[in-house]
Amino acid sequence: MTTGGMTHPLEPHGTGIGQRLNWLRAGVLGANDGIVSVAGVVVGVAAAAPSNVAAIAT
Repeated sequence: MTTGGMTHPLEPHGTGIGQRLNWLRAGVLGANDGIVSVAGVVVGVAAAAPSNVAAIAT
């Protein structure tokens, strides 16, 4: 069972630069995940296309 984000008032919370910029890390990793997923779909569709042209991914 989770508390839904509630914390104890005496629990220490990070306020350093790492905690404040965690949103940047999450955004970069999320964008990278999206790019890799889309590229995988594009390469998969290109490789499955019935043509005589070789599919080259760089």
